[in-house]
Amino acid sequence: MSKKPAVLVAMALASALALSGCGIGFNAGTSQQKASGNGLVANVDALQIRGMTIVADTKNPTSGVIIGTIINTADTDNALVGVAAARTVVAVGTINVALPAKSSTQLNTAAETTVALNGQLTPGTYQNVQLMFADGKSIPASLMVVPNDGNYAETVFPAPAPSTTP
Repeated sequence: MSKKPAVLVAMALASALALSGCGIGFNAGTSQQKASGNGLVANVDALQIRGMTIVADTKNPTSGVIIGTIINTADTDNALVGVAAARTVVAVGTINVALPAKSSTQLNTAAETTVALNGQLTPGTYQNVQLMFADGKSIPASLMVVPNDGNYAETVFPAPAPSTTP
């Protein structure tokens, strides 16, 4: 009796394992969890940024807000105190979003957590910003600009400041 069928079966099994990625083990691409969605994911020391995105108001294309979550894993409180952007985009008003120790803060859920922007906010583009914190640290970020429709249809924008021109 020939050993060819047994050798062929063994080779086929070895080829299937190698080609399916199972032979790679823990480094297989299918076992690596990547960040999902549009938003920025970053870790800098005790601060973790999750799902940060700029939502532009389609009714007023020069108005937008930053959404996302900031997690402060430190034992001390911190705060988001500023956002610097390109010359074509500016933060509106004073920014002072409290980031209590060992907790997470979701942006744009209340007036105290809203970071409003004005300027050239074109959906589908990225806006480079610098997030500045009370502890002196800053995080550079390239945030995707999305329109306020679909998943972002319920985004709330602050009322525009009243005009001071007569």
